[in-house]
Amino acid sequence: MIVDAFVYEGERMELQCRLYELQGLVHRHIAFCKEQDDLDRVRKLRSSEYPLDAFPFTDVESVLRQFGDDDMFVYSDAKCVPARAAVAMEHEEPIVLMTPRLVYSMKYAVEKPVFGAVIGKRGQLKTRTFEGVGVARRSYLAYPDGGWTMNWFGGNLTILKGFENHPEKAMRMKAREVAETYPREKIGPDGEMLVSYTGPVPNWYADGHAPNSWDLTW
Repeated sequence: MIVDAFVYEGERMELQCRLYELQGLVHRHIAFCKEQDDLDRVRKLRSSEYPLDAFPFTDVESVLRQFGDDDMFVYSDAKCVPARAAVAMEHEEPIVLMTPRLVYSMKYAVEKPVFGAVIGKRGQLKTRTFEGVGVARRSYLAYPDGGWTMNWFGGNLTILKGFENHPEKAMRMKAREVAETYPREKIGPDGEMLVSYTGPVPNWYADGHAPNSWDLTW
């Protein structure tokens, strides 16, 4: 069994990317949510198409007890979307995915890759709650081009925070406006220089479903 377990903090675009990219490949998606609103929202998305469930972040340990040591886990924040090839390959030892940080509709990337998802059997990860996975990522074998870390709109959660009380349509319009104007500066949200992205593209992007063009009806 392959389980996609991720920490989710309310960004629907990241969730939509993740579900679409891994569709039909993993047996279960499990979102660990820190806020009750996010928990309720994700639970409404359960379907046969996306075997998705959600639990409070405080329940990580009890949820993991449901699985055996040989069950394969993909674990990351929701925005660290693993590539299908990295998830599907045989892993004798745990690996950490090296991922470029993509900004603004796949147009730009930060040159320095970051450590994204960790993939390994539950028993190999040697932590009951996965709390130590992030700290230990550098100790795992690095797998290049293992996916993408999404930073839409210069860290869209930060920008959209100011619009949290606005209607959803207005939020989307403002986010797209930022996405169209900010890239021309070629300066990232933290002041870093951006470079044009020429690497592998995600499954959803290759199929023409770039997240900026999606109508988020969830």
